[in-house]
Amino acid sequence: MHVIASTEPMHVPASVTADARRVWIPNDDRGIELEIVALDLEDTVVVIQSCRQACGGDFMTTPTKYSLGPDIPAGESLRDGTGRIVDDPYVDAAVEEAIHRVRGRGRPSLSEAGESPLLRVRISRELDASVRLAAEAAGTSRSEWVRQALEKASRRAG
Repeated sequence: MHVIASTEPMHVPASVTADARRVWIPNDDRGIELEIVALDLEDTVVVIQSCRQACGGDFMTTPTKYSLGPDIPAGESLRDGTGRIVDDPYVDAAVEEAIHRVRGRGRPSLSEAGESPLLRVRISRELDASVRLAAEAAGTSRSEWVRQALEKASRRAG
């Protein structure tokens, strides 16, 4: 952060192949030349730091030529930590699982659509002990027992 705060960046406009970015190329306190790039994307800022001298040149500001080719030699298979072959269906399933985990965080909704409202109520220790015993006797959690009691009471109230 010191480098970004104490040095003026070079502004690089967007191109067909790259987003607009700000680039800082200072020496750090050890005299090592750094390259810091900040991509200002739609809903986030990505900051990348690299050491230009150790990497052998100005690789962040000049386009790199890539050529497609096999990553795994012919006849070999990439395997995960449990020995399963990593192929296209494996990768597709892993991506779906990751998306599901990120989107599925937290407890499942009790409502048909959207988020379940949370009702916090203060009760006496005696009532808490009674609810705990009643839930245990019914073989449910306290939350489930209270939900059922509230549903029954709201139906009776009309």
